[in-house]
Amino acid sequence: MASGLGNGNGEILGGLFTLLVSWAALRIGGLPKVLNYLGMVVGLVGIVSTIPGLNDLVGIFAISQIVWFVWLGIILSRQSPSKAV
Repeated sequence: MASGLGNGNGEILGGLFTLLVSWAALRIGGLPKVLNYLGMVVGLVGIVSTIPGLNDLVGIFAISQIVWFVWLGIILSRQSPSKAV
């Protein structure tokens, strides 16, 4: 399981997820723009970290994605349920 999630696969999936969610939220204006731009940068770093020679970016990707998830959770927990629909 660790081999399937590691070795670049987790970074590609996590990077694509973060990038696409941020891009979609930026288009519809559902989240703060700064959070969306951060998410797009985080997603790109995750994808780029799979390139041989740039594997050191995995640590930056992991920490920045945690920051993005925490910030996203705070924003979503502060919204009223009617606004989330």
